[in-house]
Formats: sequence, C-alpha cells, structure tokens
Amino acid sequence: DHAAGTEHPHDFSTGNGLVLTDDEQIHQPRGIITSAMENMTESIAFTGHTHYLGLYELKQGSLKIHGLDKWGVALDENRRYIVNAGSVGQPRKGEILATYVIWDSVRSIIVPRFLEYDNQTAAGKIRKAGIPGRIADRLVYPEGGR
Repeated sequence: DHAAGTEHPHDFSTGNGLVLTDDEQIHQPRGIITSAMENMTESIAFTGHTHYLGLYELKQGSLKIHGLDKWGVALDENRRYIVNAGSVGQPRKGEILATYVIWDSVRSIIVPRFLEYDNQTAAGKIRKAGIPGRIADRLVYPEGGR
C-alpha cells in the first residue's frame, strides 16, 4: 500500500499526453477517481492488471464509466480518460477471454481485443504451483462459480 499523496511507483508518464499505471489506483470510489482525473497532467491514462475492461471518461467534472466492446471508442481531445485495459490472465467479467487494448494515437481510438487462450493448462499450472484453487477456478469457471 502507498501513503496518500505519494507517487505510485509503477506510474510511467510518456510526456506526450498519457500515463501508464497499474491497478491499485483504479479500484477507488467515484469521487476519488474524479478528483484524480481532474488533476491529471495528461489527457489519457492506461491501467492494466485490473481484470476488468472499461473506460473512465471525465467531461466538465462529470465522470462516466463505459464498457468496451469489439468496436472500440473514439476519444475526444477535450476530455480526460482512464483506459482500463483488462487482463491477459484472470479476466473477471463472466468470460474466460484474455483482453487488451490497442490505442491508435493518430486517430485517437481505443480498440479492445479479446483472445481465447488455453485456460485449462493455465489453471493446471496454478494448482501445481500450490496457489489456492479458487484462483485456478476463475480461469475455468467465470465469476468463480462451478
């Protein structure tokens, strides 16, 4: 955990309008996300390792949260965004597909990708490593149910 107000050690500003970060900051109440987005120096931030694919959009102080489908979304240069790229392992939206996004910075479009992978082998490796079975079950039985 990081103390409030300290820089997150995994943040990476590219200096061209975007920040890359990991999942710790994205699982916060709406007010905290809105405040963070209002104070962003960049117009777009990407977060990953979150297991949830989605888009946070801030327009004139109003936060909207969108799901992402295969068609993607065009970004408005006058708004701020956090793009939640999902996860290539342990996806959590009732699916067993790996997810990631492609950012077309020229056209300012985010396009998600959904991939099948050998979840049975991955789950077997998790169990063999001695990791709790519920973690492996998420790969085989979406949302943790059997």
